[in-house]
Amino acid sequence: MTSSTAPSSRPSPRYRRSLALAAALAAGGALLAPLPAQAAAGAAPAPTSSASPTESEDPASIDPDARTPKAADPADQDEVDSLWEKLKRWVTGVGESNEATEDEGREDQDQPHPSTTTGKDAAALPAGANNTVLTAGGFVNSIGVGMHVAYLDRAYGDVDSVKLAEDLGVKHVRDGLGSTDSVPLESMKRLSEAGISINWVAQPETSSFTIENQLQLIKDNDLNVTSVEGVNERDNAGVSDWAGKVRAHQRELYTAVKDTLGEDVAVVAPSLVFDESRAELGEVPSDIANSHPYTGGAMQTAEHTEHQVQMAAEVTPGVDTSTPQAADARTTLSSAVEDGGAMWATELGFHTATDSTAGNGVQPHVSEDAQAVLQLQQLLANFQNGVDRSYIYELLDEGSNNAEAEDRFGLYHSDGSPKPVATALKNLIATVEHGGPSATGSASPAEVEVNGGSDDTTTLVLPRADGSTVVAVWEAAPVWDQDGEKPLDVPDREVTLDVGEDVDAQVFVPGQSAKALDSEKGVSTLNLTSQAAPTIVVLAPTGGTDDAAQSPEDEADGETAAENADADTRTDTGGEAAEEETGAGGNPFAAAAPYADPSYAAQEIDDVRGSDPDAAQALERIAKGGVALWVGDWTRDVTATVRDYATAAQKAGKTAVVVTYAAPGRDCGSYSAGGLSPQEYPGWVEQVADGLRGTGAAVIVEPDAIAQVGQCDGQGDRLALLRKAVQVLDEAGAAVYLDAGNSSWTGGQVDTIAQRLRKAGVDQARGFATNVSNFNADAAERSYAEALSKELDGAHYVVDTSRNGSGGNGEWCNPEGRTLGKTPAAVDDDSHQDARLWIKRVGESDGTCNGGPAAGTFWVEQAVELAQST
Repeated sequence: MTSSTAPSSRPSPRYRRSLALAAALAAGGALLAPLPAQAAAGAAPAPTSSASPTESEDPASIDPDARTPKAADPADQDEVDSLWEKLKRWVTGVGESNEATEDEGREDQDQPHPSTTTGKDAAALPAGANNTVLTAGGFVNSIGVGMHVAYLDRAYGDVDSVKLAEDLGVKHVRDGLGSTDSVPLESMKRLSEAGISINWVAQPETSSFTIENQLQLIKDNDLNVTSVEGVNERDNAGVSDWAGKVRAHQRELYTAVKDTLGEDVAVVAPSLVFDESRAELGEVPSDIANSHPYTGGAMQTAEHTEHQVQMAAEVTPGVDTSTPQAADARTTLSSAVEDGGAMWATELGFHTATDSTAGNGVQPHVSEDAQAVLQLQQLLANFQNGVDRSYIYELLDEGSNNAEAEDRFGLYHSDGSPKPVATALKNLIATVEHGGPSATGSASPAEVEVNGGSDDTTTLVLPRADGSTVVAVWEAAPVWDQDGEKPLDVPDREVTLDVGEDVDAQVFVPGQSAKALDSEKGVSTLNLTSQAAPTIVVLAPTGGTDDAAQSPEDEADGETAAENADADTRTDTGGEAAEEETGAGGNPFAAAAPYADPSYAAQEIDDVRGSDPDAAQALERIAKGGVALWVGDWTRDVTATVRDYATAAQKAGKTAVVVTYAAPGRDCGSYSAGGLSPQEYPGWVEQVADGLRGTGAAVIVEPDAIAQVGQCDGQGDRLALLRKAVQVLDEAGAAVYLDAGNSSWTGGQVDTIAQRLRKAGVDQARGFATNVSNFNADAAERSYAEALSKELDGAHYVVDTSRNGSGGNGEWCNPEGRTLGKTPAAVDDDSHQDARLWIKRVGESDGTCNGGPAAGTFWVEQAVELAQST
């Protein structure tokens, strides 16, 4: 930890606009001809003055008569001209009052402060070299929290901190171990099993628990360590010749991590307290730059962030020092390692020891209410201004001494009860990730113009993968008087969001409630109050939020549901289906819709036709939708079974979907327990491949297998077995999709699942599948899948929509009240989704739960409920 404080100056409105300009120009970089070397990093042309933004009267000014950049393709020049003029007006303030005031206390309530903040413009631009468009998923992925699971003599020894981290919804934690003690090691294992990634903090160079010991512990226990950080704040530890020792330690650490854990595990620079320490340490090997930007109870500012980045560059020269770099692509670790430029804040936060005295290394305290506001503001501002990940210090108060600052940095009290900041953060994560209305994947992010407010009114627009848009609005003004130790009044401001199209909107204030405080439908203008505590607005095009099932009863002229759904893939220009190479090289469903086996549930339909015609009709809807064929250790002649099914689909002009479900240690002893031995499995896969050969079928490989790696015995070397299976099935000409869990189970562990998928051979597969046998709504699954696809260099995916028409309710085993999802069909939009499929055999029980029969048994009552409730 560090006691450094933030600069007292705040960015001018024009400087804030310059940040948006830099980001927008970088986002549109693919349109532009190559810039001179000085500007080739993707930022706006630098001012000629050498003064820093805080020293310059107008740091963002550009010549209004400056020449328009030349487009790389002359056909794009009109678009570049239009964008350039818009950005010049934005930066130079044309249309706004140019009168400045020196009176910081003067209120500007009566003078509107327009701020055109667009999600659509940024998202629509071709991505430049750094892919700098910020997204909602990127923001959620930027949030981490520090823990001390080995502090067993403190509150961490009394409270289930792993459960708190899971409940909070964070995807990343920062911690490390200095021994093989079983209790903290078990906590690390639980974090890993929950899909939470670990940034491992290396023990100091004086520790007897060496680098080799630590990395071997990580490897032997299959911990979900996706990054390893250098030693912590050794410049503040009273160590002689600390710089030389840290330099040598970091060199050894970097080499050892890459050799032991692999090239895809990132190495983070060591953290330092004092600015002058950066120059003293100098450059050291690291993939990711590091800082500890404590503000001492003050509000985070753009200048503070810029200062931290510039200082970090002395240790990690590869960090992007443009303002802001804000490269959303770098929130994925593979991009950070391969491309460099990432900036992390591995400690930041505020303590609530209100009886403590600031000074002598002790930071000023804040109230718990102020902590909640400041922490959410800091996370949003950091992401907006170029910090790719922010780890809050820390999860849990270490003690209850209100005079001891180190006891009271937690998001939770020492007894595990939440502080206001924990509640607010949990609500923020949930809201940004999947709260409010959703949209269809073909929707474009909204263009949002913010009018009214004041110079302090700040907005951040975050498009979601499904086409909905999240807008964060807050007043960036001090909320706490450090000297007076009291809250400051921040005036509320009335602002208007002008969207330019009809949208459905919900308004959330995470610090107050997890529920929407206001909802509007079919509006193009939304009035709301901006306050210091961030307000989150979720927008989706009106009419684009229907996740309900598409009924096969909409068929015309005797078409099957699959044929009808296939029409959804036709283009607006010629009405022709998208032409894309099928098989391993393309979307297997683009020219041939998913197959509906006419024999599925035929006996059950006949059994009820006479006594219950409505039930029979409901079951027919399921049969017409088309379900996958599952094969496993129960299948007697797997080659013949697969061949007959896939050949029938081929003759019908459709694509068969086959699911392999025989991995060793299947379902970890739960309702679907079983599977083959590690010795039997490879030969069995060969038999499946023999049946698939030449049919152009798609195969879903082993539901749950990736998500459950290491969670039970008997799995063998599961990832190696899966890799071989992918190779064999791909060589048979099948389009292979590895199962990747679902958004409510593995959605918080994108880095981990991506790493496992790589080891399981996703590079040789078509991609992956999500939501298999689960109930999550399309929007949540697409958001998760797009984040995973981004991590996997654009891998394609399919989503199981068989039972997600009404979304999930937290249960996975025969939950009541579920409905059929959208019928199987190819997806042809700007996403990486190949198709929506009914992978789960609709009507079959999940297991002996909620009154159901054994797993895999057709349960007529549930099947009828699914279809009739739609």
